[in-house]
Amino acid sequence: MIERYATPSAWAEWFEKNEGVGISASTIHRRVQEALAQPKVGKDAHNRAFSIFSESDVRNACANLFGHVPKNGKSGFFVKDGIRYGTVGAWGRELQISTSHISNRLRSFSAQPIKNRNIHGNIRDFYSMDDIQKACGEILAPLPEANEYGLVMIDGVRHGSIGSLARFLKISHPTIDRRVASSGLAPIRGRAKGGQLRDLYPEPKIRELCADLLSADLACCDDGGFVEIGGIRHGTIRPFSRLLGVSQPTIVRRLVSLGVVPIHGKDTGGRLV
Repeated sequence: MIERYATPSAWAEWFEKNEGVGISASTIHRRVQEALAQPKVGKDAHNRAFSIFSESDVRNACANLFGHVPKNGKSGFFVKDGIRYGTVGAWGRELQISTSHISNRLRSFSAQPIKNRNIHGNIRDFYSMDDIQKACGEILAPLPEANEYGLVMIDGVRHGSIGSLARFLKISHPTIDRRVASSGLAPIRGRAKGGQLRDLYPEPKIRELCADLLSADLACCDDGGFVEIGGIRHGTIRPFSRLLGVSQPTIVRRLVSLGVVPIHGKDTGGRLV
């Protein structure tokens, strides 16, 4: 039989396409080097040299990988005895749950994984769907459907992600984020609109943290950064700098020297200014 030669990448493509065995080019290259296989030198159309390895050397070096790679290795899953198994990463992608959360919960009840090889030929832990259900059952349970603002009712209290609450309350995301962080308010994990896993916060608590921004008499700037109060135009430093052609630091220094006391309002993004 005539021996065939090819590069590791070409062999990886051949095995995947013709035999359904997923072994990466890097794994093949490492295995033939460890086996001290002797390559031949090939040249491409530009006369550049590269190493090519025989099929027998490659198959011998990777013998334990053939027939043991999960059939659905590309997705990180395989089926055994009618039970679907997957890596933590694969389950995380499919269920949209962080891999660190899954790993922590699996360790909490000592789940027993099955060892198998992934698409790259590396040994990995694969967990059954039953293990994932036990570990993350409360997250996988369906939540009430979110409304158009992305908010959901949980135990009679409206909850939402910081982004959803920012849009609903018309307060900027960074502002709510800072106040939540400084308050130590703990979120609950749940699925917001679209099914993504999110940290959800109770709307009443966010209203308490941002009460000064929700005041009905708080002035709101227009798109130009100005607002008229008592017939007098007010604005932040930046729009006045543009209007007058004077630098912002200069305006600030002059105002401070005159002891001017500002009033508070909201800009177009809902931030307190």
